[in-house]
Order: sequence, then C-alpha cells, then structure tokens
Amino acid sequence: MKNHFCLNLFFLLYLFFCAGCKQHISDSAAKANEALFTQLDSLIDNSDKLILQKEERIEALKHSLRQSKAFEKQYELNQAIYQEYRVYDADSAMKYTTQSLDLARQYHDKNREIESLLGIGFVYTANGLLSQASEVMHSLCSSSMPRYLRSRYYGQMRTLCSRLQLYSLGDDALHEYYGQLYALYSDSVLQTATPDEPRYLYSRVWKYQDVPGAQRIAIRDELEKEKQRLLPNSRNYSILAYNLALLYEKEHNHTKWLENMILSGIADVYAVNRDIGSLYALASYLYEQGQLDRAYRYSTYCSDIGIAFKSRVRLLHQQKLQRRIHQSYIERDHMQQEQLKLFLLFISFLTVVLLIALFFLRRQTRRRRKALVELHVANGRLKSLNSELQKLNLVLRDTNYIKEEYIGQVFKLCSSYICRMEEYRKKLNRKLKAGQLEDLKKMISSTSTMSDEMKEFYEKFDSIILHLYPDFVEHFNSLLRPEEHIEVKSGRLNTELRIHALIRMGVTDSEKIAEFLHCSLQTVYNNRSITLNKSSLSKEEFLRAVKEVCKK
Repeated sequence: MKNHFCLNLFFLLYLFFCAGCKQHISDSAAKANEALFTQLDSLIDNSDKLILQKEERIEALKHSLRQSKAFEKQYELNQAIYQEYRVYDADSAMKYTTQSLDLARQYHDKNREIESLLGIGFVYTANGLLSQASEVMHSLCSSSMPRYLRSRYYGQMRTLCSRLQLYSLGDDALHEYYGQLYALYSDSVLQTATPDEPRYLYSRVWKYQDVPGAQRIAIRDELEKEKQRLLPNSRNYSILAYNLALLYEKEHNHTKWLENMILSGIADVYAVNRDIGSLYALASYLYEQGQLDRAYRYSTYCSDIGIAFKSRVRLLHQQKLQRRIHQSYIERDHMQQEQLKLFLLFISFLTVVLLIALFFLRRQTRRRRKALVELHVANGRLKSLNSELQKLNLVLRDTNYIKEEYIGQVFKLCSSYICRMEEYRKKLNRKLKAGQLEDLKKMISSTSTMSDEMKEFYEKFDSIILHLYPDFVEHFNSLLRPEEHIEVKSGRLNTELRIHALIRMGVTDSEKIAEFLHCSLQTVYNNRSITLNKSSLSKEEFLRAVKEVCKK
C-alpha cells in the first residue's frame, strides 16, 4: 500500500515537471517569435533602402547589357534582369523576357526560346492573366523539351492549375477538373526533376503534406537540413521556410508554423519580393488573434507591393482581408465608444454624489456657525457673571464689618452662581453633542487642508502626464520660440503646461479644463493666449501640433 502511494506521488510530480517544462518552452518560443516579428517590422520600415539597393543592382545589369554585343552575353544579361524583375515588377519582367525571346528566335536557339516563353507564362500566371498564361503554356510541346525545361514546364502548369482551381470555386465540376490536373502535373514534376532541384523537394511537400507518417516527417527533416544551408535573405530560403511552415501546420505545431512563416516573410522583404504569400498568411493569423494594428500593417504592405507588382491574385485576397480588418476596426471603435459612454455616466454619477455631499457639508457648516454664535453669547454671559462676582468680592473685601447673615447671603449667591454655571455648561455640552461638532471639525477641512488636497492632486496629475509622455515638455517646447521655452523644476508642471497637457489628451474645451484644474475660466483663456503668442504657428496649426505632441 505504501509503495503504491509513493508510485502515484512520483507520477504526479513527473506530470507537474513535464507541464512546467512545456510551459517554459512555450514561453521561450513566444519570445523568440516576437523577436522575429520585431525584425520583420524593422525590415518593412527600411524597405525603401532595400528597394534602392535592388534598383542599383538592376541598373548595373542594364548598363552591362547596353555595353554587350555578343548574343550569349546579351541573352544571359536579359535573363539576369528578368530574374531581378520576376517577382518585383511584372511589366519590366515581361519586357526583358520578351527581349530574351526575340534574341533566341533571332539566333534560332530553340531551348532558349522555350525558356523565354516559360518566363512569359510565369509573368502572366503571377499577375492573374490566366487565359494568356494558358495560351502561352499550351503552345509549348513538353515532349520535345530537354528534361530540365520539362520539369520547369510541369511546375508552371501545376501553378497555373492551382490558380485556375482557385478561380473556379463556384463550379464544382471545373474545380475538380483543375484539381486532378494539379495532381497530375505534380507527379510529372517528381518524374522529371532531379533530386538536387528545389522544385523536386517542394513537389514532395505538396504531394505528401496531407499524408501523415514517416514520409512526411522525413521530408520535414530534409527541409530543416536544407534551411541551414541557404542564405536567410534569399528567395529560395523564403520558399523553403514557407513550405516548412505548411508541414508544421499539418502537424498542428503552431509555434513552428509561426516561426517559419515569419522567417519566410523576413526573407521575402529582404529580397524585395512583391509576390508574397507569407505576409498574407501572417496578416490573416494576426487578424484572427485580435492583433489588428500589426495585421493591418502587413496587409497594407502586401497591398502596396501587390499594386506595384500588378498581381491581381494577391490584390483580390488582400482586399478581402482588409475589408475584414476594417470591419473589426469599426467594431472595436464602437465598443470603445460604448465604454466611453459608460465611463461618462459613471463620472456623472460621481459628480451628482459629490454635489449632494457638498450640500450636506454646507448645511452642517451653517449649524456649526450657529452653535459658535450661541457659544459666543454664552461666553459673554459668563464674563458678565464673572464681572458681577468680582465686584461683589470687592464690596465684601472693602466692608469692615461682615455679619453672619451677610456672609450667608454671599455663600448662597456663590452657590447659586456655581449651580447656574454648571447647568449652563451641561446645556452647552448637550447641544454640542447633539450637533456632533467634534466630528464636523474633523470632516470639514480648513483652507489649508483644501490647499493640501489641491497640491496632492496636481502632484498626481503631473506624475501621470510625465509617466505617459516622458518627453512632453521637450516636445511642447519645440512648438515655442527658443527664448520662450518653459523650464520644469522638480518634476512639477506649471498651469500653462497642465492646460496643454489636457489639450494633448483630447480635452480642448476651456470650461472643462477650468473645471478639471479647479481654476477660473479666465485663467485658462489667459494661459492659452499667452502660450499661443510664444509660438510662431497660427492658432489652428498650434492646436493641431499640441494634439500631436509625443505621437510616434
């Protein structure tokens, strides 16, 4: 029995340990993927520099082409320029592959003519001109091609069939027909491509990605090995990482899918590839995860490069996704507006409660003042009695003869005075207790207490503003003339800065600002006018600039 208990305890500890390790690995992977997202964002921000580098490479090739006279060199340079434009500028790619076709026909080079026609077919397919692509591809005879061109031909036919299948979603029979052709051409690629061609490896991915088992795992491991060999900023790396992500998606390994899809996007952006599938997949994923800002950024980038590349297929997908993202933005804004309404209702409720509290405090203050007046009257009476007693004492002290009955009268008078004093004291005490003046003294603050409260409010307000916008003062000073800059001491803002801090936060109405800062409306008007005079901007420009302070 004891051994059984120990065994169960050990098993539970083992499960907890495994769960902890799994959570640690998951957290580490999430941090690594976030670092990759940051790298991708940085590349997108600097995409103009990458485009400039690519344009310089293309211009160098064009210069060499202008200097070249030999057919071989001209054809080679035309193809090199076509490869640069292939997924960058469809019109230019079409121009140079057409020039390659003219050269091949001029010198009667059949293989190069086929190669140029395959380039034209690729451009048509990538741009969604599928009827033109079909016409070009069906004009070629695969049986007369050398093996290396035949595998390329089958690969492009497979891509063309996948696009035709996508466009035939409304026709089940046609959709199935193109699906069968897609499978047929995939098999043809495997039969004609050599194992050292990337096309051969990717064809195996597309053929076996839906078939679980050792073969799919072997292909995945082969891709991982090949990925280590490729340059991470090349188009081949992008295609490989994208296909590897597809395999991990079939294995339900979400973390590795995301990692490889980001790596594919990084390589695409670095290589200035404008026919990007990875960023669209990432934008869709981020949209589903509720990360609308980053999803919108990637989707917009894909749309921009899709327009530049003139890819109808990509633009069609991007427009659908952007409509969904835009609708989500509308829904989010509506929800935020509803939350703002609730917040304003809550503030209004608190304001009503505060006004009621102030009403009761004022009424209690009046009672206190009345009690103080009564106390003052009582003190006057006491002073009068004390004066009478002092006079009586003087008379008694100056009298040389005091008889027994007179002494008795004095004692009686004193006793009566004491009783009256005691009775009046008790009466005052009862009134004080009934009015709860001691509690009111603690509750009702003096003017110094009010000042302390306002000071604490300003300190908290300044702390919040400087925490939200650490560079607020520096940015605000940039709107003023140099000689009019405002200096902040000990982390405290002045009234001028507080007013414009509220404007920066969206509170532009002077009455609301005055109410918030507990100052007069004229003070707000004066400070805003003084600050505007310190700037060289117009009133509208200055107000707009203040609202943009500390925005990235």
